[in-house]
Amino acid sequence: KISIRVNEIYALQQVTQRLLDDTSFNLGGWIEGKIGDKFGRSEGSAFISGDGILKPRGLLTCDVSTSGDATRAFGTVQYIKTGYATGFGATVALQADKLIEMVYALRAPYKAGPNVGWLMNSTTAGIVRKFKIGAATDQYSWVPGIQDGETPRLLGYPVWLDENMPDLGADTFPIAFGNWDLAYYIVDK
Repeated sequence: KISIRVNEIYALQQVTQRLLDDTSFNLGGWIEGKIGDKFGRSEGSAFISGDGILKPRGLLTCDVSTSGDATRAFGTVQYIKTGYATGFGATVALQADKLIEMVYALRAPYKAGPNVGWLMNSTTAGIVRKFKIGAATDQYSWVPGIQDGETPRLLGYPVWLDENMPDLGADTFPIAFGNWDLAYYIVDK
């Protein structure tokens, strides 16, 4: 049985009815937009790095292990070490290898479905986008979206950018991969 604690986010905007009635533009709509934007940023940050105190526990604050599914405790997130504190490898041949390891470390249910993909911030994406498949090739592992608004793909999976993900660095988890429907639950009411 999984228990999901819910937390509340709210806004108490100080505005009078007279001010709403007397303005020459849609003040209520503007306030609603600002509150929605702030809620979205607050929730996004909490979903990635929340400490679970009056907010959700973030994906990156879960217990972690390098162990596979059969030996890892339930609720513990698996990670793949790159062996480099601020990067992926010393040579072009090694750079994409860790990403390939991430894909194949997962069992089939965790790498199949419409919500399977990569999660990283723009800075990390700018580095990963340059990775080539093999040292003697000019073929990139990143495929940009062909049409406007189309999601780019990395090793065949979509890449979603979230600026709440950390940059590359020692003891950080800058890239996440998996089936987000199975990895993290968001409950809205």
